[in-house]
Amino acid sequence: MDGGATQTITLNQNAANASAIVSQINQQLTGATASLVSVNGKNYLQIAFSTTGTTSSVQILSGTANTPLGLTTGTYTGANEVDLGFGSVSNESFAGKLGVAAAASSLSVVNASGSSQAGGIAFTAIGANGGTQALTFSANDSNGALQSLTITLAATGSGTPSLANDGSASSIDNAVAYINSQLQKSNNPTLQ
Repeated sequence: MDGGATQTITLNQNAANASAIVSQINQQLTGATASLVSVNGKNYLQIAFSTTGTTSSVQILSGTANTPLGLTTGTYTGANEVDLGFGSVSNESFAGKLGVAAAASSLSVVNASGSSQAGGIAFTAIGANGGTQALTFSANDSNGALQSLTITLAATGSGTPSLANDGSASSIDNAVAYINSQLQKSNNPTLQ
């Protein structure tokens, strides 16, 4: 971590699941924290170092656990970024840097066909006073009746007090938080 002394992590080969492996790593690791991250239905091992900035780094050396865990030797620094399909995301793990490719899609509508799987949709923030954009979410309830909700994202300065959506389109984080809050407020179990 950050060019410090090499740390050797020894894993129990009889670990029950990925969480047990993460726990074993965290018990032996100093200067960083390991966690599981799910992206597009796949789990990734994330190692987040304690320091921040362009000089922070995690170096993964050779080891017998690298191949089973999908790790590749090399150095990841805080200056690198990962593209998850919604633009660059800072402070991602080295393994995530190698394992997560940018989502490519020209879709403007996603039909999940009754499942929770959907393709990637590109997100571009709307600048100040840039207007609004409406998204409609639909799903069939247990009786097969279509349930729908339209959610309007707004640029900073373009929202309305009644919707409390001002700035909801200014970043992917704001958009996701606003969409989730509106789906929960719908009091519709199918959409929730």
